[in-house]
Amino acid sequence: MNQTYEDYLNIIGYTEDRFIKEVVNSHEVKHENKEIELKKSSIHGIGCFTTKNYSKNSLIGKVLNNNYKTELGRYVNHSSDPNVYLKDNKFFALKNIKENTELLVNYITNLKTLTKQMESNLIEQREAKIDNLLSNLIKVADGINIIGDGKKTVREAESLEIIDEFTEGVYMRRMDVKKDTLIVGAIHKELHSWFLMHGTVKVADAENVNYFKAPYYTISQPGTQRVIEVIEDAIWVNIHSNPNNERNIDIIEKRLFALTKGEYKDYLKQKNKIWVE
Repeated sequence: MNQTYEDYLNIIGYTEDRFIKEVVNSHEVKHENKEIELKKSSIHGIGCFTTKNYSKNSLIGKVLNNNYKTELGRYVNHSSDPNVYLKDNKFFALKNIKENTELLVNYITNLKTLTKQMESNLIEQREAKIDNLLSNLIKVADGINIIGDGKKTVREAESLEIIDEFTEGVYMRRMDVKKDTLIVGAIHKELHSWFLMHGTVKVADAENVNYFKAPYYTISQPGTQRVIEVIEDAIWVNIHSNPNNERNIDIIEKRLFALTKGEYKDYLKQKNKIWVE
């Protein structure tokens, strides 16, 4: 598919003048890649040209460095037939590149890569905020207003009642929660469904912050940890698999939940090891 420079501008919603002003000229430019030469481009304005041969996947240079752009970040032109790709803020050779060749990148693919990286960074920041919140709450837990030590799940509290129900192959965990309660959930190891049967809650996880009003249900992905603020008295139900029809809650919780990211990572390593073997 021939993706043009104009296609890229349409995707990001910029005119060329605005793109040059706000993106192209957004940072000071410093020439720090000594093996790159700036010359007139047959594609557009100035381009970056190689002064040596590059093998496929070899590093060409940084795009950004601290608060300024390198010449690669400023002068590499767009092409639907690129010879470099972006990874970790650096350009690498997409194919073998000969000396005196203009370096070209697909701006649209580049945009998708940057978007994914930004999303990943946001998720990491939100996970860090949840970790920090949990750590701070544990420090000031008084057993009355704030309950929990981060070492086990809380099953009983004045503002929270948990009801366990079982059917063939299924474990249902119902939480009746009073208004103004804040819950930091465990990390779920498995895909599961949850239902908000009554009330209104604000739910934050690593990817989103949402308000939900009953009735509502969704499917939750493995690795999810939620912070739940109860806006109105709520009834929240998690539906989990229970393949062995286990009734011991300690055993069930150990199979379904991890209390820390380290514990969850260990679980994933063990799970992957079992799959490989």
